[in-house]
Amino acid sequence: MWGLFGLDADQQAQREVTDLTDGRKEFKDWNLGDRFRSALTGVSKEDVLKRAQDIAAKNINTSANNVKLIGDTRRALAGTGMESSQPLRIQLGETEAQFQDRLSDDLERGTAGRQYLAQEGSDRGKISADTQTSDLIEFSTGAKAKVKADAVAAAEKRELTAHGRNIDVLAAQQAQSDSRYAHERAIARGDRLHQQKLSQNSNDLTMNLKLMDLDLADKRMAYDRKVRKADRRDRMIAQLMQGLGSLGSSF
Repeated sequence: MWGLFGLDADQQAQREVTDLTDGRKEFKDWNLGDRFRSALTGVSKEDVLKRAQDIAAKNINTSANNVKLIGDTRRALAGTGMESSQPLRIQLGETEAQFQDRLSDDLERGTAGRQYLAQEGSDRGKISADTQTSDLIEFSTGAKAKVKADAVAAAEKRELTAHGRNIDVLAAQQAQSDSRYAHERAIARGDRLHQQKLSQNSNDLTMNLKLMDLDLADKRMAYDRKVRKADRRDRMIAQLMQGLGSLGSSF
């Protein structure tokens, strides 16, 4: 019946929405006229207040800006392991500005969480439901430092490995050089021994030839002495015969 006069509970509440305090906990003013209307219609102040609070909250939650902010925040937090600090709806006692600030903080947390998880070296196990943006910045800084340190360590390892290979190559080359030098020394030593043997043999041959020459000279001298002795004997015999001949002719 009171609806025909615009005085049912919802209609009264709709008119009182603008009279709510910032946190919607109470009416700014519940005057004599309000009390008379309540007594006349049988709709209590508490009922009007509860309905006005619901209408105001719905208006805030469904405004274009807040719908976008709620959606962005939900998507940012999804899959990160973090949760909104409070439900993604305005709470009783919370002003619209406070509600938007809270959602913006959660949106920032979610965005930072996604950026961290996309970063090389991230660790999902570090994130909990109530992880804050400052924590995520610290995690990100630590991950970057770890990645950098790992890269430096990997570069040093590659350098050491390359150095080790160079050492192995140099060692192999040195071993090859030593082996070649040892072979060359062995050949040179063999050549020296061969030359020494040849020289010794040549000296021995020269000595033998000299000895043979001396022996032949001795034999030649002995032969000459023998020949001279024979010639002297022959001459003596010839002289003797000549003397005998001379003597015979004398007789």
